Amino acid sequence: MTRVVVVVPGLLGPWAKEFREYVTEALDAPALAWWLNRGSHARAGSIALTFEHTLSQLFGVPISDRGDFPHAAFSALADELTAATGEALVRLDPVFLNATPHGAEVVAGDALGLSFNDARELVDFLNAELDAPWVIEPAHATRWYVRLPALPALQTVQPTAMVGAHSDSLLPQGEDGRPWRRWLTELQMLLHTHPMNDLREQASLRPINSAWLWGQGCLPEAPAGANVALTYADSQVARGLAKWQGGEVRALSEATDATTEMSPTDTVALIYDSCAGLAESGDVEGWRDALMLLERDCFAPLVEALRAGRATQLELHAPCVTAVQLKPSSRYKFWRRERTLSGWLRDV
Repeated sequence: MTRVVVVVPGLLGPWAKEFREYVTEALDAPALAWWLNRGSHARAGSIALTFEHTLSQLFGVPISDRGDFPHAAFSALADELTAATGEALVRLDPVFLNATPHGAEVVAGDALGLSFNDARELVDFLNAELDAPWVIEPAHATRWYVRLPALPALQTVQPTAMVGAHSDSLLPQGEDGRPWRRWLTELQMLLHTHPMNDLREQASLRPINSAWLWGQGCLPEAPAGANVALTYADSQVARGLAKWQGGEVRALSEATDATTEMSPTDTVALIYDSCAGLAESGDVEGWRDALMLLERDCFAPLVEALRAGRATQLELHAPCVTAVQLKPSSRYKFWRRERTLSGWLRDV
């Protein structure tokens, strides 16, 4: 029997109260509802505040005094880049940035439709022309890295957090923010002159007109033993974390039965990011579709495994909302008053 931990940011919203019944209308997710209603919920004060803090607790990552989570260091490991303990890395990812009087549109990742060969051409151009004491390393078409001799004093945010934000908040802040803002301005001017962007616009693709600085941090020293024996994840950060702490890593598509291969003392983690950001962007259909896939591929099989005795303990973490633990004895808590799924959603 095995302990299985499921982490799903965005699973329970946030949704405005007036939309709760609408977004959950006709959603048939009995396993998730049973898990939420029969499980033991953590006290509000002990719930991890963010996805990053949830992962830190699960994998045993020490959080720095400044509260930085080293996204770049862990995703670099997943991208097969070498990273030494204590080495400082930062992400400098290609983006389309469109500032307007009402906020900012930021497009990053796969939505750019950028090939690795084109990314390499842009990076080679920037490294040759940019007046900066560092070089950019593209490990993936849309994941670029910079290694630094020391960790800069910066405050940055993830690209997904900035949709609709005021353009001033797009810039790196902190004691070391000024040179980075200068370098980013120079980088934007160089990208504006590159002929690839003219070709992209002619092909109805967004130009690569900026780069996003974020995720700075140092790779911490790995623990003596793995906290999680097996991790199923597609998220680069989660895969890097699992690799860093010495556990096995597999794709979520391989998680057909996460309870059959482990010993009674092992912990298995399933990290899903399919719901992340959907409620914040108002994507009702996307959120509903993601939740129903999770019901079919994750919640229903795991609840059945608990009932059949193949799992000792199930934990569901919806960061910023709740952490719910199920044990075999949970099946007997039929006396509990059950809430509908809409009653579990997080408020905006």
